[in-house]
Amino acid sequence: MADTVTERPRLICQVDRGKYDISNCLPDTRAVIPEELKKALEGSQVEHRLKSIVKFKIYPYAEAQDLSEWDRGVILDTYQPHYMDGEGTCCDCHQGPCNLERGVGRCGLTLEAYQAKLSLRAVCRGCLSQMMASRRMLDYCLKRFGREHRVTMGRDHDVTEATWIGIMCGFYPETLGQIDRGLSYAESQLGKALAAGAQGNGTASDFEQLAFHAGTMLFIAQEVAEYLGISLFGFTTAVDHGLADVAWFPPGFWSGFGLVKDDMPTLGFVGDDFIPAWLAIEELKKQGLTDGVQVVGMGAAGDSIARFYNKVCVVGTMYRVKKALRLGLVDVIVANDSCIPFDYLGEARRTGAKLIWTGASALAGLNDRTADPVDDIVKELVNGAEGAAIRDVDKAAHVAVRVVQQVARQAKPVIGDAELKKEAGRCRAGCDLCTYECPNDLLMGKALRAVADKGLEAVFEVEKSCILCGRCQLVCPEK
Repeated sequence: MADTVTERPRLICQVDRGKYDISNCLPDTRAVIPEELKKALEGSQVEHRLKSIVKFKIYPYAEAQDLSEWDRGVILDTYQPHYMDGEGTCCDCHQGPCNLERGVGRCGLTLEAYQAKLSLRAVCRGCLSQMMASRRMLDYCLKRFGREHRVTMGRDHDVTEATWIGIMCGFYPETLGQIDRGLSYAESQLGKALAAGAQGNGTASDFEQLAFHAGTMLFIAQEVAEYLGISLFGFTTAVDHGLADVAWFPPGFWSGFGLVKDDMPTLGFVGDDFIPAWLAIEELKKQGLTDGVQVVGMGAAGDSIARFYNKVCVVGTMYRVKKALRLGLVDVIVANDSCIPFDYLGEARRTGAKLIWTGASALAGLNDRTADPVDDIVKELVNGAEGAAIRDVDKAAHVAVRVVQQVARQAKPVIGDAELKKEAGRCRAGCDLCTYECPNDLLMGKALRAVADKGLEAVFEVEKSCILCGRCQLVCPEK
């Protein structure tokens, strides 16, 4: 029987008074829905979009390889990478280890390519947290609202403002189901980049263009989170205001450690997933507790909460979380995955705060209490349990609100003034291992020894440049 070739259906787009067939501009492997692509092209700056497909090969559901000509011929030829990792031995496969400083590895990998491979891994790690958070939030919304629920960026939203999904997927999302398709594409592309970073082979430019592509997928994940926040959780957006309003839009929240009251129950949120915070705050509103329980936001969670709850106190970025917790500002911490790894349980133990973990990653030492009754979880936390892992965000919000009312102000600073001076007196003169370890070259030892006489003010200037990485703590011989 003779082979038959299925003829590709024609895709005709109307541009002004002309009609154009773009069927042959698309690779056969794309899972494109013709009607959606036609609508996207005819509803946007058509000439620009057609040039993007024909000239720059930004096909719907583009692969990294589709953009290689642009990445290599323009970006990498103009801005050549400079690697400073210093790792010269590759142990990625069973043929190794291979010392690439002495020559090419057994698989043909060069030292430069290996450095680019390590760079790709770092990029993918940076994208993973937001990708996972966007997926968890979207799955929750799909379950709660359904795939046909409409989404928008705001009251005056033009659908073509969905920049990244529109460009990379070839359609502009109007429902949660379409958002799901856009995020699924981003997840698949990030998965391919991760695979290349683990077992891939090639040149440095091969890995670099995959890093570019992974970064683009991060933009899609962030756009998904933005759609969900604005459409379903009441996030403020400039698209709901005129230009004059935006220019003079007042800040809706307070920020800074000094605004956190030490005589009120405090609920703290940290992580990329804002839904646990939204649910808990809705519970506080329902019970009339918004004036009796203060809400502290840290990292990305702080930025998100400020867009729907103006009573939040944002205490800083992820780099300031450790300080916020060690000051004993938070009674109950509700945390999930974030861009920076963090020992939440260890920090909670220092001050006696309770930890509720809602993230996807396992947290050592906490039992998964997702299937247990709320009353049982609350009872254990109030009676001394350090924390609980609860993957059901609705249940986690209920537990957090109930627990914070019963353990209020049990959290306390790691150290008081009198004890601080005593501890500072143990610092060895001439040791200064902390200074050598500090990434900012801060004179930690000198400042700490001065604390014994001058008190806490002796470290004020040093603290301004401290990123709270904790390296000094780890190398101190006096612990």
